[in-house]
Amino acid sequence: MKKIIQKKTDQIKTSTKEVLGPLELYFSSINMLKKHPTLLKYVFLAFFSTLITFIVLFFLGLWGFNAFSDAYITNQNWGRWGTALEWIIRSSYFIGYCILFFFSFSAVGNIVSLPFLDMLSEKVETIIRKKTEVVPFWEAIIPGMKSALVMLLIKITVTILCLPLLFIPVIGTIAFFTIEAWFVGFDYLDFPMGRRGWKYKRKNEFFKKNSLKRLSFGAITLTGLMIPFVSFFIFPIATIAGTLFFIEMDENNS
Repeated sequence: MKKIIQKKTDQIKTSTKEVLGPLELYFSSINMLKKHPTLLKYVFLAFFSTLITFIVLFFLGLWGFNAFSDAYITNQNWGRWGTALEWIIRSSYFIGYCILFFFSFSAVGNIVSLPFLDMLSEKVETIIRKKTEVVPFWEAIIPGMKSALVMLLIKITVTILCLPLLFIPVIGTIAFFTIEAWFVGFDYLDFPMGRRGWKYKRKNEFFKKNSLKRLSFGAITLTGLMIPFVSFFIFPIATIAGTLFFIEMDENNS
């Protein structure tokens, strides 16, 4: 009986450590920036490229809708309900646009800041390991692009299919958040694997032993991305944390 209780206790401790472990990675990432200021230039490059992209895309979207509404909504004869209908259409568009922009911005921000985030990840791995295991560029770029494309298509497809979950109170929202967290956790752990030219199958096998901790990492990162303005800083910090996470898993699996 004591052995069973001890076994259950150890399992709970292990699970708790896996769930809360990613928080330590974020604190370690911040400490690493303090100890190695040279990393800050990549953080700033990623931050400003994301910020500029955010501002340009946001106002381009609003400008496009204003041009469309002026041509096809404002000048229409809607009768005595015209003002109310115009207000409803404009408000619905703005709300829908903000929701769509939020869910797509994470992917767009990653693409725009990808070169700087990859350099940041490589520098972090160099500092920790003194050297990095990198395959020649042309051997890595083709499988890396193919894997990224496959992952993007999977993410878009799954997200669209899971949108109806948002209409289910509480349970549906939690399920949708969990699915998105799974993908986010994958994204920020992908930099060191991409440099090695790993294909999706090998990445997935690598993750199986740490699925709970990776999900927790994704949930923490996704929560940060949901906070206005904080999300700009999450991109580089999550990249460092993801690289530290990969090094930890790689050393444990070797």
